[in-house]
Amino acid sequence: MPHQRSYENEAAFQQEIVDLARFTGCYVYHTHDSRRSEKGLLDLIIMRPDFGVKWRELKIPPNWLSPEQEKVLGLLLECGEDAKVWTPHDWGEIEQLLAKRHGKFGSVPSGARPRRIGRGG
Repeated sequence: MPHQRSYENEAAFQQEIVDLARFTGCYVYHTHDSRRSEKGLLDLIIMRPDFGVKWRELKIPPNWLSPEQEKVLGLLLECGEDAKVWTPHDWGEIEQLLAKRHGKFGSVPSGARPRRIGRGG
């Protein structure tokens, strides 16, 4: 069983996912200031040709989906999109998805981590 990671908050959890996703060749979209946007859009849209588009909402228990997020998640699923909630408990799945690379992407060694440059990292 993979080791569950621990995070101070959802921002730290999100940053580790974004860093790994970009390190493995993904395009990642996140709305940084959603105050003037429609409520409910999931935290991340992750895209890469070998696995398509993934819509992900990130939560650190006991936090859970707002009613608007539940609605958007349901709509995405009804539209046939790959949408779900990730928590730190899902780290093994997250790493497996993002580290799995095909064709022109090559491969990523298990446990590989990008080095953060700037912003104190």
